[in-house]
Amino acid sequence: MNFKNKWQEDVRVDVTPLVDIVFNLLLFFMITTTFVIAPGIKVNLPKSKTAEIKKAAREIRIAVTKDKEIFFNQNKVTLESLGAELAKVAENNSDAVVIIQADVDVNHGTVVKVLDSAKSAGLTKLAIATVPEEAKRFTE
Repeated sequence: MNFKNKWQEDVRVDVTPLVDIVFNLLLFFMITTTFVIAPGIKVNLPKSKTAEIKKAAREIRIAVTKDKEIFFNQNKVTLESLGAELAKVAENNSDAVVIIQADVDVNHGTVVKVLDSAKSAGLTKLAIATVPEEAKRFTE
C-alpha cells in the first residue's frame, strides 16, 4: 500500500527576523558612530586642565587657524562678514552657544575681535575650545 501524506510541510526559510536584526544593527551603528566636526580645518587647540563644556542644543563653531583664516560653521568668512553671519543666527536663536576654536599660535587680539563680533551680534554664551592636557590632539 502506498499512502500519500496529504499534510506536507512547506519548508521555507523565514528571512523576516534576519532583516529585523540587520536593520537594528544598522540603526545601532548609525547612532553610536561619532562624527568629526570639522575634518578640513586644522586647528591646534590649546591645552587646559579644566573639564569640558556640556553640549548645548544649538552650537555655533568658529575656527581661527594659525594663518588667521576664520571659518564660521566650516565656511570661510572674513572678520567683517562674521558679524553679519552671527547677527542672522542671533535673530533666530539668541541662546546659541558660540564655541571658538582658536589655534595656539593665533594672537590674542584676533580672538578678542571674534568674541567682540559675537557679543555685538547679541550672542552672550561664549566659550573657547581647548583639549585636556592628557588627551591626544585629534584635529591634526
